[in-house]
Amino acid sequence: MLGAICNNMAVPLETPLFGTPELKPVTRADDYGFEIFRASLVFALARCANELAPKSAFRVRQSIGPALYCTWEGGPKGGVDVAR
Repeated sequence: MLGAICNNMAVPLETPLFGTPELKPVTRADDYGFEIFRASLVFALARCANELAPKSAFRVRQSIGPALYCTWEGGPKGGVDVAR
């Protein structure tokens, strides 16, 4: 579960609940859940790029359906040592 619909509003999982709200889980299979999942992955990818090459420019340029087009200018030359 990635989030929830609480009284017809999308909310994060850590949202406190008051009274007796109407809840519906949001999973990756839902359209909105896929958007949350993709945004989380993009954030993690950008964070990794920043840790590997802090002075580089990593950008998500556009999305085409479920695909993303990204550029990484000034990234590490000669590849990345993933064992580090």
